[in-house]
Amino acid sequence: MATLRDGSGTVQDVEFAPNHLGLRLAVCAADGQVRIYEAMDVTSLVHWTMIDSFPVSDGPSKDEEGNHCLSWCTSKFTAQMMVVGCAKDHVAKIFRQDHNNKWQACEVLGGHGGVVHDVSWAPNMGRSYHLIATACKDGHVRIFKLTDDSQSGALTGGWSRKMFNITLIADFPDHNAEVWRVEWNVTGTILSSSGDDGKVRLWKATYTGDWKCMSVVSAEEGPSAFQR
Repeated sequence: MATLRDGSGTVQDVEFAPNHLGLRLAVCAADGQVRIYEAMDVTSLVHWTMIDSFPVSDGPSKDEEGNHCLSWCTSKFTAQMMVVGCAKDHVAKIFRQDHNNKWQACEVLGGHGGVVHDVSWAPNMGRSYHLIATACKDGHVRIFKLTDDSQSGALTGGWSRKMFNITLIADFPDHNAEVWRVEWNVTGTILSSSGDDGKVRLWKATYTGDWKCMSVVSAEEGPSAFQR
């Protein structure tokens, strides 16, 4: 068993990196830092080395101000990136490495009316754009679309803080309660969300590109097709 003790605050989220990046683990804590660890020897998982650390917010978050959360970009064809929910800032930020391999805050996913409880970066699966979902204290599930910025130096071999144009393409208040979790399926085509209403909702885009609730799952009632 390995114990990672570098943080000075409560661990609030952990996630393994995509396979093509090696056996790595990102940890975000209440001290406002994301730390990345790597198992240099995959045959001995007792030893993990911290290979990077960077701040995601100005200072520690208190319990009432919410927590930090993160999700890796799984695409093999882009630079290392992750999206991080930044506690009391009420935003999610995209972080990626610059030309010196230092993690930098880049695009901001705004418009949230409270703490971002969870973020999820959709598997790309050959799309020309990226999707990121957020779960928020204000009771909303939001989906953001990231398209390449043709003016960005990142597309011509340089590094730029602005690599994507960000568009909010869906904003759902259907839970009518705090939303705690969002998660994509393996192809990034269906999004699940859960909140304090005790229900799991499944969202999918129609052939016109509009996102709709396709099913609601309740512990008391079981799954049912969604009817508006």
